[in-house]
Amino acid sequence: MPKQVNYQQFITALKKLIEQETTTNLILITEDKHSLWLGMASGVITSIIFGPKRGKSAIPFISRVTGGQLSLDTKTSLSPMPDLPSTEVILAQLDTSATSMNTAQSTADFNAAGANLAIEELQQLFKRYIGPIANMIMPGMIKKVGAISSESQLQALIDTMAKEVEGIGDLAKFRQEATDIIEKT
Repeated sequence: MPKQVNYQQFITALKKLIEQETTTNLILITEDKHSLWLGMASGVITSIIFGPKRGKSAIPFISRVTGGQLSLDTKTSLSPMPDLPSTEVILAQLDTSATSMNTAQSTADFNAAGANLAIEELQQLFKRYIGPIANMIMPGMIKKVGAISSESQLQALIDTMAKEVEGIGDLAKFRQEATDIIEKT
């Protein structure tokens, strides 16, 4: 039965499975409906799949997760991924991200003026990828996400924009450039 968790609870559940040397797949369906799979064998993380990302390239994107529906799957067998760092390194990268995400998510620390500047920069980036039509569809995307009052809402806007970029341009490059804009905020 899936359980709703925030990012820190996800990390806590992962640590517990590692300590118990569990063999399972830890699955998190994020709030924006992306799936994260962590394959584990005897408490060792052997595979990571997060949306289209696989292996170590998925790790930096996991830190963007704010929470979701957590479940375990012992029936599916994920192939081990040899490019993964050790479980300890992965956990350290993810746990550090949890601390920074909790800080970044604080609405009190969120700078609305910076968010407006970020939205303008995101619109220019979006325009570079899909052309002038970006100016027409961007207001609808912002309306769909709602008033931008947190970094997670900026990330939701990027996710919405990415759906339009997918298949037209270099999606990974777009996401990286968009993430760089948010990090400046």
